[in-house]
Formats: sequence, C-alpha cells, structure tokens
Amino acid sequence: MTKIRLTNRKAANSPNSEYPSNSGSASFNNNNNGSLLYRSLSGQNSSTTNDDYIDSQFQRPPSRIPTRSICLASFLCFAGSSLLVFGLLVLSGHLDAKFADRAWPMIIMGFLMFIPGAYHVRIAYYAHRGIPGYSFDDIPEFE
Repeated sequence: MTKIRLTNRKAANSPNSEYPSNSGSASFNNNNNGSLLYRSLSGQNSSTTNDDYIDSQFQRPPSRIPTRSICLASFLCFAGSSLLVFGLLVLSGHLDAKFADRAWPMIIMGFLMFIPGAYHVRIAYYAHRGIPGYSFDDIPEFE
C-alpha cells in the first residue's frame, strides 16, 4: 500500500519547499480557500517496491503421507466389510440361527465402520494415483 503525505499546496509551491509540485502529485481543491496536494512518499512508489506477493507463497509444500490415518481407514473398511457380511449372512439364515439376535447390531456397526473407512481409503488411493482434485492433505492426520 502506498503511503501518502498530505501537504499544503502553498507550502509545496514555495521556493524553500522540499516537496516539488509537479513530481507525481495529485491535487485536491476544497472550497475553504485552500487546496491540498497529495504526493507519494519517497521510496514508497508501488511500481518500485516488490513487497506485495512472491511466487513461492502460492506453491504448496510437498505433503506428507498420513500413514496412521490410512492404516486406520483400512482397518475400518476391512472390519466394517466383515461385520456387514457376517450380519447379512446371519440375517439371511446362512449362519446358525442362535446368532440371529446379533444380526442388526452387526449390520449397523458394519455400516458405521465401512462408510468412513471406504471414503478415506478412496481418497488415499486417488491421491496416490495423482488424480486431480485429490491430495493427501484431504485426509485428517493423527499425531
């Protein structure tokens, strides 16, 4: 941002003034019989300073692969799939009928474990393959 110094035009036009009236200045006239002169400070010209943006701030640092999170997601996916399969086998009668009271809790727990596990394993797989829009930054990291 350019810093602007406000000076009086009469003082700027005087021969002893340190502010010349014609070097990069803009004037503003008000109705109170005086006028104001706006001028950039020396060394603060926006075209010569390079403090706005640098290219490296828009580059992403290489992301770490969250191995703990991927292991947990793989476990949740595998355990959820197992619970779903066993719950559905008990419900359909392919397994012993003495486990019939455990069918619905196994199915519910299977869904609750499978859905987040499969979601994060899918993100990890797509990020590993380099598909645009997926990165390892999308997976929460446990430290």
